[in-house]
Amino acid sequence: MPRSRTIKSLTMLVVAMTVGTLALMLLETAPIRPTDDTSLAAVSADSRRTHRPVFTTQVPVRPNEWRNVVIHATGHQGDGIAERTHFVISADGEVCNATDLWQQQVAGSHVFAPGRDWNNDSIGITLEGDFMFEPPSEKQFEILLSLVRTLQQACDIPADRVYLHGELVPRSRSPGEAFPAEQFNRRLLQLR
Repeated sequence: MPRSRTIKSLTMLVVAMTVGTLALMLLETAPIRPTDDTSLAAVSADSRRTHRPVFTTQVPVRPNEWRNVVIHATGHQGDGIAERTHFVISADGEVCNATDLWQQQVAGSHVFAPGRDWNNDSIGITLEGDFMFEPPSEKQFEILLSLVRTLQQACDIPADRVYLHGELVPRSRSPGEAFPAEQFNRRLLQLR
């Protein structure tokens, strides 16, 4: 008697698991894909590995202090701008370095706009190059986009708080007329 109860129980378990598996297989759908050209890799945990300089600092990252991101280019603002921002992306897109300002989590000196101290709560990123007539290379652009998305996530910065320098300082055209601003803005993370 106890043996037949065990056999019945095991048989019912196998039948239930088989039916459940078949039901799940029938309900399976295709993976969700983004509707635009947004890369889901930018929102994954791998972004911490991709942009290690964001998280490897000499003092802890202070996400509550950073409210904006401002994009610059050396071609319009001179080589000195790189020292006054938090990140520098090389012209070939091979190197993305955090400056001492980011390492120490201190304000930069990269935006001079009347009426507001943007430096106090803005992360500055400099692209090496002049984008007046030529856009950045695809690699440099993708590294910039990935870095900005990582910073958006790490510091909870919405897309409408990511600026090109020329948007804040009307007399500036940085990062340049050929910079693909619409494509850049379209591919930012929409956090809210």
